[in-house]
Amino acid sequence: MEPQCPRDALSAIEDQQRKVADGVFPGPMPVFATWGSVYLVGFGSIWLSWGHGGTFSAWGAAALLGALGAVATAVSVVRLTRFGKGVDGPSRRTATTFAWCWPAAMAGVLAFDLGLQRHGMATGTLALLWPASFLLVAAVLFLASGALWADKGQLALGIWSLAVAAASTFAGSPANFAVLAFAGGGGLLTTALVAWLARARS
Repeated sequence: MEPQCPRDALSAIEDQQRKVADGVFPGPMPVFATWGSVYLVGFGSIWLSWGHGGTFSAWGAAALLGALGAVATAVSVVRLTRFGKGVDGPSRRTATTFAWCWPAAMAGVLAFDLGLQRHGMATGTLALLWPASFLLVAAVLFLASGALWADKGQLALGIWSLAVAAASTFAGSPANFAVLAFAGGGGLLTTALVAWLARARS
């Protein structure tokens, strides 16, 4: 068996390191793709059900959004449990701690919105508040993630999501659901595609 040249040996080592890194710290691409689909299909169906010829019933659209959200949450949890599996050290602890900031932050937003609803906030305002507040907090976490790991894609997604969340409130109901579906979902799906292409080229 002929010995490998140094270049081939280095390439083999880099490929192995990349496979290990992918297994230990899985990228966010599946999560972005799943949630992008939730926004596009779920909020898009709500927009279509709100005064657009009854293409979907309001309850059916809400049920669809809830079902898709449950699937996306399951995907996210599976990815969270894989973070840093089998290794230890500061990087693993940082990544794991930050990953679990997501459910904590979302639980906080849920409680915040429920509190406002309990105190009699108008239904029309709630339709703007609920989806925009979750996206706003997600945008801040995208920015933090991009800064933590020097990820330009997540930084760009964070800035875009901030703009989408704000724009959705200015659009009013039901146009806010279209903004969330096409701009919010489109941003997540585009980021997932860019991440997949980058990984495919590496």
